[in-house]
Amino acid sequence: MRDQRSSSSLSSPGAFGVALGAGVLVAVLLVSLPARAQQDDWTGGFDAEKAKRRSDVTFGVAASGAMAQIQAFPNEGDKIGDSRFEADTGAAAGYNFKLWLGGALADWLTFGIGVGVTSVSGNDLDAGSTAVLFRVETFPLFYQGGVFEDLGIYGDFGAGSMKVKNQDQETVGDSGALSIIGLGVLWEPLQFSKFSAGPFLEYQRLFSLSLDGHAGFLGFRLAFYGGPTPPERGPDLQDYPYHPSVAPVRPGPQPSGPGAQE
Repeated sequence: MRDQRSSSSLSSPGAFGVALGAGVLVAVLLVSLPARAQQDDWTGGFDAEKAKRRSDVTFGVAASGAMAQIQAFPNEGDKIGDSRFEADTGAAAGYNFKLWLGGALADWLTFGIGVGVTSVSGNDLDAGSTAVLFRVETFPLFYQGGVFEDLGIYGDFGAGSMKVKNQDQETVGDSGALSIIGLGVLWEPLQFSKFSAGPFLEYQRLFSLSLDGHAGFLGFRLAFYGGPTPPERGPDLQDYPYHPSVAPVRPGPQPSGPGAQE
């Protein structure tokens, strides 16, 4: 029998995807280095005692609607790429949920390790995944003050698995070991006690030898930051003594003589 291969066969994005994700992450961290880092009296904000928004332990949860397109095959060598065994969700809708635990290294940089769950349905197929994710969040314009203190970009990098099932709950697609790269933007305009909340938008890439997928998430997140304590959060960044535009106060010669102030 003639072996019919899918005209839209899976690409081989593994090395390229990892390199792209790593490159974007490095770029994100570079642009996140706050302005005027060359000053000798400024250390990049890595001082929990002088943090304004974020320090110490952090954890968060995020829930969103999801749109995705998943193309999968059974995780068997003789079936991968064969159009007779292809399962394609087309434009599929569903949800995504994540939670993570980590630390805030500075007001503008946090990291965490967590889990993510995605479920979408389309073309009478259900696709569901679970993954372990390493998360990096950065707020590159934090020292511009105002809304920029709470406007961030982030990356999720991890591994998991996804299965695609038909209406009879038979598995017709299996990712095997699945790689995941997600890049997104977030905004935390709501603050109460040590919690910050707001919307986020993310694009996620999923790939393995037997599965290829793209997903988009739009939702709401809630994050907890262990420090600083609320009384230390000044309403104006200019009140923040660690802001690089505020010149450090150094002791100088004291006035003397008859006209000196006491």
